[in-house]
Amino acid sequence: MSFGKEAHGEAVASIDRQSLIGQSWRETSRLAVIMAVALVGLCVLVYAALADALRPTRAIRGGLERLAAGDLSARLPPFDLAELRQLAMCSTTWPVALRRRSRNAKR
Repeated sequence: MSFGKEAHGEAVASIDRQSLIGQSWRETSRLAVIMAVALVGLCVLVYAALADALRPTRAIRGGLERLAAGDLSARLPPFDLAELRQLAMCSTTWPVALRRRSRNAKR
């Protein structure tokens, strides 16, 4: 090493490859744990979103099962989604049509 025009000594640098490899594996292991936790969190969020999105289909299935069992007083609740709202409105007219047909069939 020199400072100004005078030499003050020598600096020797060496690389310990085993130490670098060990450090790399530790960092990789930490990153793998973080990614695994993030993946689990993402799966939980997707499950929650799908469960919420599919909740109306359970109500529809329940109402249709009641209609299939002969309960013509079964009605579907109103839904926020336009397509499901139309389906719920149709479900109120099906039992009326079924009653008419069954009365006409009995005559």
